[in-house]
Amino acid sequence: TLALLTACSAETEETFYSGFVEANTISLSSETGGLVMTVYPDEGMEIIEGQVLVELNKTEVKFALHQAEEGVNAAKLALEVLQNKPFQSDIDAAFTAIEQAEIQKEQMELYIEMVEDEDIFFGGADFAQMFGTTDTDAALEIADASIALAKSAWVKVVAGPTPEEIVIAEADVAVAEAILELLQTQMTHIDVVAPQAGMVTNVLT
Repeated sequence: TLALLTACSAETEETFYSGFVEANTISLSSETGGLVMTVYPDEGMEIIEGQVLVELNKTEVKFALHQAEEGVNAAKLALEVLQNKPFQSDIDAAFTAIEQAEIQKEQMELYIEMVEDEDIFFGGADFAQMFGTTDTDAALEIADASIALAKSAWVKVVAGPTPEEIVIAEADVAVAEAILELLQTQMTHIDVVAPQAGMVTNVLT
């Protein structure tokens, strides 16, 4: 602010001005904090608006930013894959699991039948090694449960993702993008930048 007072002399017709100048002092510091790499201006140096005054180490922020970018890409890819399901390869794999479960039960039944028909001593240890138990009834129940589970998985694969799964995947993308945006904002504010033109009066290190 500049206030001016004027006075005139009749003899000399000279005009005299008196007044005062009020200057604004602004204290600046980094919004994020960190290791100072470079201090550019010296005391008494004139600066312009937007000029970088103090540069801080960005190594950690850059690394976090890179990870956040990868997180966004991974979340978007997961959502895209989910939206494009079911894939034929997934359907085929689920059907193969049913076939394998049914084959295992058939082998189990064949082994039991062979032992009974030939009146051979039942080799419990061998049966346990093949099917995980010496109890034939329990083994057959487990086999039936495995077949039912494989069929249930096949039905789920064919049906594709549920609306809830899509919502969760979309939420994962939103969270990843929010983290990335936060780090990008942090990156733009990590250095100390002159908010307006002026003169550096004091540098504290």
